[in-house]
Amino acid sequence: MSNDRGSSSGENQKTEQCIQEFQVTNQFKKMMKESLEEQKKVIDKRVKTLTHWSDEAEDEFRRIFGVPSEKIITIKFKLNGEVTKETKSARAVIQEAVDRMKFICDKLSADKGECKEVTFIDKYLDSNDNYYDKDVTKWKCGNFVNSTDNDAYTANVTPDHIIGVSPDKYVDVVTIRIGQRFVCKPMTGKDSKVSSLCHELTHLVRYGPKGMYGGMQSEDMPVDKELQNAKEYDIFADKLIKNKDMTLFENAYNIERYFEID
Repeated sequence: MSNDRGSSSGENQKTEQCIQEFQVTNQFKKMMKESLEEQKKVIDKRVKTLTHWSDEAEDEFRRIFGVPSEKIITIKFKLNGEVTKETKSARAVIQEAVDRMKFICDKLSADKGECKEVTFIDKYLDSNDNYYDKDVTKWKCGNFVNSTDNDAYTANVTPDHIIGVSPDKYVDVVTIRIGQRFVCKPMTGKDSKVSSLCHELTHLVRYGPKGMYGGMQSEDMPVDKELQNAKEYDIFADKLIKNKDMTLFENAYNIERYFEID
């Protein structure tokens, strides 16, 4: 989940305006169609960067992840219920992940067919800033659920909802819930609509032979406690880089930074 709690009063006034504007289905579809188009462009840029490596790409990689691209790292993820380890270069980890993300993203749509009602358990914030669950019915347009009346999050996914799904069925199955905090973000760059959507794709589990399908099965670290706002998650991501802790390649907040480009 992209988590942005702790907004100032000025930001809250701004998001109130956004709620009034984007609860309408047609406007939501337009916003998500534009956001998805830009996400595909950013992912395509990353595919090109990783395929045609350069000194500039290397410098950028080191700045974002704090290690050279050829550093050998080991990542862990669950596959068929068992903890699986992969050891390869940091660049290979990201390149293979971006290829999987592109495969998913290219299948997604914001306007396939008619919008339909879906019922699910959503997370809300109470007056003390604590999460609670609530049964809700919302409109789903293409692969995106309109939860823009909920100010508890930017976007979220259920990571394992794609397990066993044939990749040609992603357009029918993949579900990304869009919260109110998504609405007023810039389209691209730091803490943007596009980087938030990429953040959520990294959460999707890996499955299939050798984990060839899915996202990165990333976590919002630290997993043993809930931080109060996005700034604290960013501070933790910085700490992973400073400490040369390679679990940063399993942390959605670190990985998201690779997609914060225009």
